[in-house]
Amino acid sequence: AILFDDITIYLSNMLYGKNAPQGTTLEKAAVIRKQIQALLDAARACGRTVVFVSNEVGNGIVPDNAMAREYRDISGWVNQQIGEAADQVFYVVAGQAVDIKRLAFRFD
Repeated sequence: AILFDDITIYLSNMLYGKNAPQGTTLEKAAVIRKQIQALLDAARACGRTVVFVSNEVGNGIVPDNAMAREYRDISGWVNQQIGEAADQVFYVVAGQAVDIKRLAFRFD
């Protein structure tokens, strides 16, 4: 298995690093979604189990500054994208894992 720990730091590097996307939040998110899709495609193609770890940053209060709100929003969208592509999704709190996909309701 391959452990990718963690997506939130990877996202920070993409958003604020040397080659960070420019534009509106939605424009930045579109660029990042493509990069995340390439990562997901590589994970599928490698033939191994890949475990992605991410922090949940959207459960608190709404951040008081635009940069933090943008990071929270894009992080949530990235987590959704990875969760949709994943075979299994677990939410872990205090060492207790909840199987999100098993509990999920699909609006088809």
